[in-house]
Amino acid sequence: MINSNKNLSDIVSTQLSIAKNAIDAVPVPSSSVILEAGTPFSTYCKLKSLCEADALQKLVWIDAFISSTVFYRYLSSVRPNVTIVLVASEPNSNAGRRNRDRWTEFLDVSRLFAQERGNGQYQLIINNNLHDRWIVFDDKRIYSVGGSAKDAANKDYFTITTVECSVANLQSIQSQIDNGTEYFGLNTTSHL
Repeated sequence: MINSNKNLSDIVSTQLSIAKNAIDAVPVPSSSVILEAGTPFSTYCKLKSLCEADALQKLVWIDAFISSTVFYRYLSSVRPNVTIVLVASEPNSNAGRRNRDRWTEFLDVSRLFAQERGNGQYQLIINNNLHDRWIVFDDKRIYSVGGSAKDAANKDYFTITTVECSVANLQSIQSQIDNGTEYFGLNTTSHL
């Protein structure tokens, strides 16, 4: 009886792995959504589920005002084999204390994340000419995000809009990466 349970356990474990891979291979249509003001938890859940489900190989997150919360709220449960690229803007010289403190904390947590993730799986790009916010999954799904995730639906509506994943749109997003300065990644193995 014990041997048959052990064999069943091995079979279930193997089949579960096969089933998870099959589920990951199924394209799931994602639609745009407008989240009500005052629904920060629902917004968090939606963004987190997108990161967990849609990022199979690469996740690019572009947000000028990104904060350290992106790491533990959204990126902590992204599959370990997924390459993560964050593109942010450094506060300008006349930024207020709150914005400078947000930036300092973001860099502190980014250094910790980089230490564990490594330069092959994590890249931080600084581009001070960002305006819109984007999340891109596997160069197959592009979302325009209507606000910074750090303030997601706290006081205002929050939109997550599917954008056509055309070559032109992917090139536009790639140009925001290419025109930035790498603080950590493939060419900068020691986090700035």
